[in-house]
Amino acid sequence: AKDSRVCMLATAAPDVYVPWIWDGMFVATPIKDNPRHRECRGEAKLADVQSYINKEILCNFDTLYTDHTDDLPLMRAFVHTVLVNPSAETVKQVAKQGIVAKIIE
Repeated sequence: AKDSRVCMLATAAPDVYVPWIWDGMFVATPIKDNPRHRECRGEAKLADVQSYINKEILCNFDTLYTDHTDDLPLMRAFVHTVLVNPSAETVKQVAKQGIVAKIIE
């Protein structure tokens, strides 16, 4: 059976680096045409992911894998959150927001 899952990388890293490590869909901090040096993090990352989904693939993602509280806006938007090797502070902040997350260490 063919795997119908869709995976996207969303990172604050500069977009020029992403193709070195990833060959799928992604949103990242743009290097060109970014005079205000807007980083793809927090609310900006959520907006970029939602924009990409709406324009390009017309589907919803349901599971977020992350390791940092910068992604709290994404955690609130996704159905499932998986924290990958999170710091104690990240676990604390996620719980404080009332987000239920699976933890992988």
